Amino acid sequence: TLVEARGDDDAALRAAGADRRDDMRRVSLPGGSFDPLARESLATRGAPDLDEALAVVQYAGPVKDAWLERLSALGARIVQYLPQNGYLVHASGAEVERLAGLVGTDTAVRAVTRVSAADKLSEELARDTDVRRVAIQTLTGTDGADARLDAAAAGPSTRGTSTVGALATQYLTLSAPEREALAADPAVVSISAYSRPRPLDERSAQIVAGNLLGG
Repeated sequence: TLVEARGDDDAALRAAGADRRDDMRRVSLPGGSFDPLARESLATRGAPDLDEALAVVQYAGPVKDAWLERLSALGARIVQYLPQNGYLVHASGAEVERLAGLVGTDTAVRAVTRVSAADKLSEELARDTDVRRVAIQTLTGTDGADARLDAAAAGPSTRGTSTVGALATQYLTLSAPEREALAADPAVVSISAYSRPRPLDERSAQIVAGNLLGG
């Protein structure tokens, strides 16, 4: 059984032989990992006034079907799972307020917080602002259509767009200010450095060399 406890409750559980798992509190995004509960809650950011938001919804433990069903019922778009015990969620219009309303009303929800532009920029890009070839992921469909147009207008494409699941990936040449501006869009999920894939293992090298056996 996984539970979250503080103060005397934490001490009592540890005295009874429970193991402490601080790592279960953090979620990972391209910009690094963080504890959503340590961030400002979506509920305190004037949620009714937000037209659109990309947020992390983190649960108190391993996500149960009933919890996920309640999240789906809000109408917001569940983009992908985030270790640990979280989901990346996109909301617009009234969905934003409903998403913020989970805080303090759904006991399974540990935290709901907005994803910042810095969270979307990979750590490599943060270290090296001279990198220009990037892969930018946006939401598929109409949710991310405007963001993809903005990205395409910001810099030249280096290869065709690819789509996997809920995410579309564009491969562009962008400056650091252009990346930062695009990252502020709630329909943009991540921006990372890109280089063309290269075969590095022995099997790939033999295939490239043409050393194939007929079946």
